Amino acid sequence: METNKKKEKNAVLQMLIPAVIFVAFSLTVLLAYSKRLEKIFDSTLDEQMRETAVLYSTRLRHEVTNLAMAADPAADVMASGKSTGENYLEALAENTHADRVALVQMNGSGIDSEGKAAAYDPSLYADDLRLGKSTYHYFGEGIISVITPVMQDEKIEQMILQEYNTEWLNEQFNNFNFGKEAWVILIDDEGRIMYLFGGNHPDYLSVDENFIEKVTGMKNSAVVGFLDNLTKDISGNLCLDFDGDKREVFYKSMGINEWYLLIGVPESYKEIWNASKHETVSEMMRWIMVSVALFIIMIVFNSIMDRIRRKIKSDGLIRLAETDQLTNLYNKVTTEKKIKEFIAEQPDTQSLIFILDIDNFKKINDTMGHAFGDEVLRTIGQRIKMEFRVSDIIGRLGGDEFVIFLKGLKDEEIIIREAAKVENFFKDFKAGDGYVKYSATASIGCAVFPRDAGDFEGLYKAADQALYKAKQRGKNQLAFYKDPEEFGQSV
Repeated sequence: METNKKKEKNAVLQMLIPAVIFVAFSLTVLLAYSKRLEKIFDSTLDEQMRETAVLYSTRLRHEVTNLAMAADPAADVMASGKSTGENYLEALAENTHADRVALVQMNGSGIDSEGKAAAYDPSLYADDLRLGKSTYHYFGEGIISVITPVMQDEKIEQMILQEYNTEWLNEQFNNFNFGKEAWVILIDDEGRIMYLFGGNHPDYLSVDENFIEKVTGMKNSAVVGFLDNLTKDISGNLCLDFDGDKREVFYKSMGINEWYLLIGVPESYKEIWNASKHETVSEMMRWIMVSVALFIIMIVFNSIMDRIRRKIKSDGLIRLAETDQLTNLYNKVTTEKKIKEFIAEQPDTQSLIFILDIDNFKKINDTMGHAFGDEVLRTIGQRIKMEFRVSDIIGRLGGDEFVIFLKGLKDEEIIIREAAKVENFFKDFKAGDGYVKYSATASIGCAVFPRDAGDFEGLYKAADQALYKAKQRGKNQLAFYKDPEEFGQSV
C-alpha cells in the first residue's frame, strides 16, 4: 500500500514540477518584458487600425462597384437592341441594394423598375460617361448614384441610373470592434460626408456636412499633410481635436473618384485597449490552464474539419454525378429526381414543364461536325440557365433534348408569358464563334402541372405529346398539351 502511495506521489510530482517550472518561467518573462509591452501594444493597435481601414474601404468599394458590375450586362443587351430593359431594371432592383433603378433617356425622361416616371438631368452625368464606363456621383442626403451608359456607335443613347442609400453600408460593420465611440465616415472629393457610422453620431459630424472645412481651421501641422495626401490618393493617420474630443484618425482611399474612408478612434480607447492587454499574473496562470483545454479543443476541431473536408469531397462527387458534363445542366436522372421531389412536396403548386428538341440536329452534326454540334448544345445550355431562376429545374435528358421545369406560376397570364419567353429564346439564337454562326431552332412541348398530369411520368408524357404536335405543325414553335379557352390561340 505504501509503495503504491509513493508511486502516486512521485507521479504527481513528475507532473507538478514541470508545471511549476513552466509557470515560474512564464512569470519571469512577463515581468522582464512588461515595460516593452506598452510600445508593442501601441504599434499593434495602430497596425490593426490601418488593416481595418484597408479592409473596410475594400468592402465598401465592392459594395458600390457591384452595382456597376450588375448593370454592365444589362447595358450591353440593351445596346444590342435585344431588350428594351424593363426586365433588367426589375432584376437590378430585386438583386442589388439599389433603392431605385431607372432607365433615363437623353432628353431627361425615364422610367424606374416599378414603372413610375423618372426625370433626371442628363447633363449632370453625360460628360463623365463618354468613355462608356459606369460613373459614381454624390448629390446629397446619403444617396450615391451609379450611372451606366447604354452606348451605340460610341454614342450614349440611354443611361441606367441606380440610387444607393449608404445606410446599406451598415451591414459591413457587424464586426467593427473599436468601441462604441469610434466612428467611420465616407467623404467625397469635395469633403462632404456621404456616410456616418458609429460614434453615437457625434453632434460635430452629420451627413452632407463638409469634413474638410471642419478640420481646415484646426491649428495642427498634421492637417496640412492630411489635406495634401487627399489630393494624392495617399493613406495615413493623424491626431485631431474636435473641441475636446481627441481622436486618432486613420484614412484610406476608396479607389472611387477621390472618395476617402476615415476611422476615428478616441484616445481614451487606446488607453483602455492597452490596459486590457496588460495581463495580471493570476490571469496568466488561468491562461496556462486554458491552454490545456484549447489543446483538447484543437484535437476535436481537427476531427470536425476532417469530417467537413470529407463531406465537401463527397458533395463534389455528388454534384459531378448529377451534372451533364457537356452543358453543365442537370443530367437525366437528376432532372427526373428533382422534379419528382418537387411534385411530392408541393402537389398543388401550379408549375410548367417544357421539352425542347433541337430541329434537324442530325443535319448539324453531319454538315458541321460533331464538335460544332456539341458547341451548339453547350451554348443552348448556358444561355437557358441564364434566362431562368436558380430555383427552376433545367436539365439535358440526352442527345438534343432539354427539359425546363418552372416552379410556382400563379396564374394563366404568367404561364403564357413564360411560354412565350421560352419560344422567343430561339428567335435570335446563334451558336459558334468567328465567321461560323448557326441559328438553331427548336420544337417545344409544354404541359401544366397539376392540370395536365399529377405525376412526373404523366406530365412528361403530356409535354412529349405537345412536342409531337409542335413538330407536326412544322417545327420551330411551341405547343401546349391542352389549349384551354382562356389561353386563346396557341402561343
